[in-house]
Amino acid sequence: MARLLRSVRAAGRATRGSEGAAQLPVRRTGIAEALHAVGAGATYMRASRVARDRARRFRVDPETGEVRESDRGQLVADWVELFAAVVFEPHRPRAWPAEGSLLLDHLPFRVRALDASGKRIPAGRVAFDVLCAAGYHAGKPRRWRAEWFPTAYPADWSSFLGALPGAPTRIVCDAHSGMLRAIAERWPQVGTTSMRMAPAACA
Repeated sequence: MARLLRSVRAAGRATRGSEGAAQLPVRRTGIAEALHAVGAGATYMRASRVARDRARRFRVDPETGEVRESDRGQLVADWVELFAAVVFEPHRPRAWPAEGSLLLDHLPFRVRALDASGKRIPAGRVAFDVLCAAGYHAGKPRRWRAEWFPTAYPADWSSFLGALPGAPTRIVCDAHSGMLRAIAERWPQVGTTSMRMAPAACA
């Protein structure tokens, strides 16, 4: 937590000139606690409510004086957008793992959608895809990289795999055609094991 707080302080100094940073509704410790909670699995809604409660920053009805409690998660979502990159930077892997397996997968994020006749599409439509990679460091699993793309086509996978130098010794993934094509083009010498259900690299 202390390291996280220092990162938030550094990010605050770097963005002090922006209107959003200048009007942060709680102290830096509250922001660090909220980011820590989200990283541990709390929802944006839960973390935002706790942050507002601890800072006593719920709105008050101007006519009745009644406190308006809010569960909106946008507060912490904004903090993640503002601070996450700075907090994560010291821990970001600089190259693909040189030992063990590299696990690749992608997670499509869907939104509600209607077909041409106005009927709801059961599975909705894919708004974007998050490409994910997990590897091993000192024998322990570690999320290596995650990035969103508008699609999961070969060009997207090529960009994702080309973001870091180096090459893994072995790749485990599903049989997604775009992924396999990008792997073959970038790392033709690397052995690839395709599974019907890929490991949860995005988990």
